[in-house]
Amino acid sequence: MSHSPPIVLTFAASDPTGGAGLQADLLTLASMGCHPLSVVTALTMQDTRGVEGILAVEADWVAGQAKHLLEDMRVAAFKLGVLGSLESIRSIADVISDYAEVPVILDPVLASGRGDALASDEMIGALRELIVPQCTVVTPNSLEARRLAASGVHEDEIELAECARRLLQLGCEYVLVTGTHEAGVEVVNTLYAGGAVVREDRWQRLPGSYRRRLPSRHGPAPSRPLFLGARGRRQEVKLRGLYAITPEAAESVALLAMLQDALEGGAALVQYRRKKRDVLEAKEVVRLARRHGVPVIVNDDIELALEVSADGAHLGREDGDLRAARARLAGRILGASCYDRLELAQAAVAAGADYVAFGSVFASPTKPGAARAAHSLFTKARNLGVPLAAIGGITLENAPRLISAGADLLAVISDLFEAPDISLRARQYGKLFT
Repeated sequence: MSHSPPIVLTFAASDPTGGAGLQADLLTLASMGCHPLSVVTALTMQDTRGVEGILAVEADWVAGQAKHLLEDMRVAAFKLGVLGSLESIRSIADVISDYAEVPVILDPVLASGRGDALASDEMIGALRELIVPQCTVVTPNSLEARRLAASGVHEDEIELAECARRLLQLGCEYVLVTGTHEAGVEVVNTLYAGGAVVREDRWQRLPGSYRRRLPSRHGPAPSRPLFLGARGRRQEVKLRGLYAITPEAAESVALLAMLQDALEGGAALVQYRRKKRDVLEAKEVVRLARRHGVPVIVNDDIELALEVSADGAHLGREDGDLRAARARLAGRILGASCYDRLELAQAAVAAGADYVAFGSVFASPTKPGAARAAHSLFTKARNLGVPLAAIGGITLENAPRLISAGADLLAVISDLFEAPDISLRARQYGKLFT
């Protein structure tokens, strides 16, 4: 006797990269032996680093897609992801309320892996009021749990257990809070029901940063697994190679021309530095680097990083709390200056930094008074499990000593951008890592 596979209807936005959204749902459900049905809630314009635009499908079309399927086939479960608009949330709530016996799984995707907003405050309120009470399981990450549970309280101040309690009080049966965004050497996923912990699963956090996978001019980054498919929209980023730091003195046109050469030479990462805030220039830097598949980190300014859709921010000890920065940046890259102190690096990693930087490793023409960081720091810091950046006075001649000591990234300004052939100099640095 043949048995029909369970039919699961997913409401989700299309992700053209296939890393998340509707496409990933279909692949996942099929791999689990289910027959997937789909309702398209939105179209996205995106690549593997983030979402550049989202176009919500009209609510009537969302409801119409669902009703035609449900009148034709009997579904075993509903799965909800990005729902597109406030009106669609209301329509979907009405649809699933007619099938109270069917389990509902909500993955409340409120932002892309890079942190691009996918839900407004009004939409989050509607999820809380109309969708969560109908859910069997809600599966937020820690950032989403705090946003869904927040009610007149700063999000960062709410404990995850309290978030789960509030969501359960809304009427859902289970809350599974995933812990990849939390600091610590372990990733902890916790299942709550009836106001108590039902199950807790722990894994050792993998070393390095695996938030995106970007094409490299020197070949792809080594493949690494990701935690939990629900967060699989973020792919790996290869934090190894030349870290090009933009020179402060260059005018915009000259800066972009020099950066173009560095990118063509194979720079693995770019840090945008400007004492005077220049949003238009920062956007051009991001746009240029994106064409080469290279992430851009903004120095000292989280708000600018978010405004120009950069891939992350780098902070020094005077630039704010790293835990707060981790929450603001969500899936973007967070780097931290640790100067000549291992304990600062340990604290930074505990707060959620994706990489740490030591320096000045040599006498620096940019910061001649900077403290000197011993090269032995890189050996001592290997067990931190994140990439290590060296900065300060680096040249092509002394760089091999740093790589031998354990540096993954070489942050270079003068020796790169003052070279007679910037593209050639970038290629020469790249060869040191092969």
